[in-house]
Amino acid sequence: MRKLYIDLVTDKKAIRLINLIYFLADTSDLLTMEDVAANLGVTKKTLKSDLAILQEYSPVIDGFVQVKKETIIFNRDSTYTIEEILSDIIDQQPLFTLLSALLDGEEYSIETWCDRIWLSERTLRRYLPHLTEVLERYNLTLQLSPHLALIGEEADIRYLYFDYTSQRGWREEDVHLDEMVQKFYYEFQESFLNKYQRVLTLDANRAKMWHHVILQRVDKHFYIPKKQESSQKYAMTDRFEVFSEIYDQLMKKYFSIENLPYEEHIYAYVTTLASVIYLPPEGEIYSINLTRKSNYDDRYNTIFDFGESIPLDPSRSKEMYHCVNSFLENLSLLSRITPLFQRNSFELNQYAKGEFPTIYQACLAKLKQVKLAHEARLVYPEDVATNLSLLFSSYLIDTTIENNKKILLSISGEACYVQHLIAILKKRIPGNFDVSWVFNEKITEEYIKREGVDVIIYNHVMLVPTEGCLSIKVSQFPATGELERLTKKLFEL
Repeated sequence: MRKLYIDLVTDKKAIRLINLIYFLADTSDLLTMEDVAANLGVTKKTLKSDLAILQEYSPVIDGFVQVKKETIIFNRDSTYTIEEILSDIIDQQPLFTLLSALLDGEEYSIETWCDRIWLSERTLRRYLPHLTEVLERYNLTLQLSPHLALIGEEADIRYLYFDYTSQRGWREEDVHLDEMVQKFYYEFQESFLNKYQRVLTLDANRAKMWHHVILQRVDKHFYIPKKQESSQKYAMTDRFEVFSEIYDQLMKKYFSIENLPYEEHIYAYVTTLASVIYLPPEGEIYSINLTRKSNYDDRYNTIFDFGESIPLDPSRSKEMYHCVNSFLENLSLLSRITPLFQRNSFELNQYAKGEFPTIYQACLAKLKQVKLAHEARLVYPEDVATNLSLLFSSYLIDTTIENNKKILLSISGEACYVQHLIAILKKRIPGNFDVSWVFNEKITEEYIKREGVDVIIYNHVMLVPTEGCLSIKVSQFPATGELERLTKKLFEL
């Protein structure tokens, strides 16, 4: 998920620092300066210089990597994640300043940008191809004259904006600054659920990020252009009308934004689908849809019948197919806005192919028979196969034993990412722990005491104090060092 960030780093020194941090975080051994320099392909003098620069970038690096004489030690007791260390380096790169401003609609000439980010025109022009290459993945181009600007569909720009925001991750200061977005989200969800009980299960952190993006674009009057083609017209339902009414009321209440175009309501509704989790707590499966087809369930159930070729739990088959159908139905609706919603990170795709090759290949083969609903196109079948293979992997026959300690996972991200990280963490958790997961907004001090939670593992900003139990924060894609630190702390219990 951090690939967007890494690809926008252009400074060779910064790239060396990032490689150094990842190398140290992914090793279990005490290494000499010569070993590290040789593995990274740099001289010992350069390595010493880079370690000194890390100290300047981030004071917390002292608690993360220690140098004793000629030995480098990765501190397994550090409370900092890889992402928190990297962010101090990455956020200072010029292309991040530029991209952030472009997403907010700031438009200046190249000459003006050179003055704003303290670069020569020659250097900036050398960096711009890196940005152009990244933008092409989002179906966007970069206008160079008379001013720099993002060119493409508004939906694709918003998708990039969300990717950019979510990969960076919210920090404590961001959460406080966006308090109104939090209040808006919680009242929005409560109002909708009061009308339709048990129909919507969202990842709160992800949903708040989406509404943050929507608010930024709406506030600057960047609306989705109206689609004139009849084939693109959305068939709305009563459920959408309720959503639209609540959304309109709360946008007025919290942000004084009125007279939103109809298309903006549709966009807010459909992008909410990107926050639906298909394996919610306690086995409850819910979804939110614009339309429903009476023969939809049977159609997809038949296609994804693997027989006995994959050891799926037959006692959970109804729940599993409900889950698969909800995912494909919602994906169809999302893809009508932009097919980019079908995309996954490179890391997730590699994980699915390597960890569940049989399920992945079976899903990929089945997808050749699938025609998405609502005239949506299957543009990225390998990415969709990753989602499905991780989803099906959660329904493999469970042979775990009863445990006597309870770990609560509070993981934010799209559905397949949640399943991926849970699978990774379970491999590092000792066998005497009972593992469950829950959305962040449900975690309160009362909940922790009532459920007898011993440990909370999370990958976002924790909104409530977690006194009385051990809390461990992990990166979106934890390095070996982080996982070893996690295992060590659990064994100490």
